[in-house]
Amino acid sequence: MRRVRVTVVALALATAVTAPMAVAQQGPLAPGALTAPAAGAATTTDTVRLVSGWLVRDLRITIPGAPDGTAIVRWQAYGGARSATRLARLGHGRAAVPVRDGHLVFHRRVRVGAGFGRSGGFCEQVDLSSVGAAATTPAAPDCPDGDTTTRDRLPARVTD
Repeated sequence: MRRVRVTVVALALATAVTAPMAVAQQGPLAPGALTAPAAGAATTTDTVRLVSGWLVRDLRITIPGAPDGTAIVRWQAYGGARSATRLARLGHGRAAVPVRDGHLVFHRRVRVGAGFGRSGGFCEQVDLSSVGAAATTPAAPDCPDGDTTTRDRLPARVTD
């Protein structure tokens, strides 16, 4: 057992010592091997629907030239009666969302309650810095703070 540990440690040290040499022997990167994403991240799908007592949020952002990776989405959902002047916060969170082939797709469902006359909306801030794009989505609104908000402060809401 002791001999196996010594062998594993020796092998790990040999790999660590020779790894920089192997990287140095690869030579310089070919032109165009690393491309920064274009600055023009654009929202292609931006909907909120009310489906059987659930608020359903679909957001799709196209990021030209972005490498595959993960972006962080901070989201808040507000909802209540359509006649209410203030909507209660139904949920909030932070999600790691994959970016694949230059597209980020965020989908979330939050229970708003059954019955007619229900409404609500979402607010999210998307951090694209991990995939090399602008720090946040274009024209990212400030999400409301607190447990309630008015309908007009929500950038994505159910159309009344």
